[in-house]
Amino acid sequence: MTNIIGIHNTGIHSSLFSLANKTFFGIPEERLTRIKYDKYFPTKNLNIFLKNNKISKNNKIKFIIAWNPILNINERYRPSISEWSSHPAERLYSNINHIIPNLNLDLDDVTKIIFDKSNQAEVIYLNHHLAHSYNSFYCSGYSSSAIFSCDGYGETATTFWGIANGNKIEEIKTTNFPHSLGQLYSTITQFLGFRPNLDEWKVMALASYGNPKRYLTDFKKLVKIKKNGEFELNLNYFNFYNFDKKNYFSRNFENLFGNQHNVKNKLNNKHFDIAAALQKTVELCVENALIYLKNKTKQKNLCLSGGIFMNSVMNGKIYNSNLFKNVFIPFAPDDSGNSIGAVCWQSRDKKLFKNLSPYQGSGFLDKDIMKILNRSKIKYTKIFNVAQDCSNELLKHKIICWFQGKSEFGQRALGNRSILANPTRKDVRDKVNLSVKFRESFRPFAGSILEEFANDYFESPKKIISPYMEKVFYIKKDKKNLVPGIVHIDRTTRLQTVNIKQNKIYYELIKTFYKATGIPIILNTSFNINNEPIVETPEDALRTFFSSGADILYLGNYKIIK
Repeated sequence: MTNIIGIHNTGIHSSLFSLANKTFFGIPEERLTRIKYDKYFPTKNLNIFLKNNKISKNNKIKFIIAWNPILNINERYRPSISEWSSHPAERLYSNINHIIPNLNLDLDDVTKIIFDKSNQAEVIYLNHHLAHSYNSFYCSGYSSSAIFSCDGYGETATTFWGIANGNKIEEIKTTNFPHSLGQLYSTITQFLGFRPNLDEWKVMALASYGNPKRYLTDFKKLVKIKKNGEFELNLNYFNFYNFDKKNYFSRNFENLFGNQHNVKNKLNNKHFDIAAALQKTVELCVENALIYLKNKTKQKNLCLSGGIFMNSVMNGKIYNSNLFKNVFIPFAPDDSGNSIGAVCWQSRDKKLFKNLSPYQGSGFLDKDIMKILNRSKIKYTKIFNVAQDCSNELLKHKIICWFQGKSEFGQRALGNRSILANPTRKDVRDKVNLSVKFRESFRPFAGSILEEFANDYFESPKKIISPYMEKVFYIKKDKKNLVPGIVHIDRTTRLQTVNIKQNKIYYELIKTFYKATGIPIILNTSFNINNEPIVETPEDALRTFFSSGADILYLGNYKIIK
């Protein structure tokens, strides 16, 4: 019997995903360490796997690392050296040095575990963008598809075009570092006073407040869109490829756009317009790339992956276009999802991953939750119908912390580790932003809607399917005032469609709320406070709840009121 463990621990979003006895487990490591954007080896994840799975001499373990350092070694130009304290070659062995102590195996030396396949453990290094691509393709359920992956960079490539048939993905071409849409987005993120590679979603939110036309001509100086589907950055405006430079942007960039924004100062129309021009530029680059891909592959299906496709605004536009009939984006298109892609690639069994559930983390029985509550001397009430009870509290405009079942893999709360609210009042947005999550007031909230009502409330030429909160849609004008709490300044909402197969208890909650109000939508945001990971355990939930301005916490079937 062979167990497969996929690992991503390069850059940010360290994660582990495992397959043992046709059972999955995995989450980003940050959920366990409580370090936001944890990038180090997922030791806590590995320990959970080993605790839950008895490994004997008859069991082989294949570790698939979703980064191939040999590609960096073979290239004269190595962008990743700027983020590593050591030479890329050491990555070939650093993962081994983490694995061996945890396995507690009787091995002669490090060399055997790498090169001798007869041993219990084997370590394989998989190309970064192939991991991205297998994550999207295997989970899509498509028999064939055009493949497009785009992010900051992986080894040497930043963008990957491919075609998938059966179980295999073939490369068409790549664009290599430093020409990177991800790094372009990170440069503007830093220029606007936010953290590059971390706060890009804030810039996406800001873009809705701006006019892209004001700076679009200037952005054409930064990025050249080419006829072959590719793009090219004018490196005179950037420094992110120079590892000894603090700023991602150069003096020429500042001459074009002015001084970097100080985060202590208030944002103004200039910053909104720069964000809007960035968003438009990236959308144009991706559109050009996908037109090339469509003409090249003649495919009706499209699978998207890479950190760029955390951009839900762009995702909605791609979905609504007529370029591809079907578009799939996985629940973790960012680097954390590469641990899933690594397992997909090694397994070669697409049937296992079709409609893969995002709920792959830790789950807790009521009896275990009760022990924690009693030990903490916290007053609680056991509720026999949490959907009904929670709906009643939402009607009273209470802010709810919602902890149910297994945790979601990825950066988005999908109804198991969520903060919920009644969307019918406009002021709920400011209340949750400022008093509950302690974050910027301009940031919008998602709406979770019963799947069967999605097209009644939102605009799209297609049937709206957005189970992973991965797309933004325009709300219909006659519905806007019904749910102002989830409507952004540009009349859009990041949407999660919910059906009973996907998440039974969450579906029942929204349906109960609908029966009482006639509105099949509730406000959903991640169960965390600013700069912290989403909660994983009941202890995390209790600590976060009592640190926030939320009113009620549902831990499984237990209700805690402040």
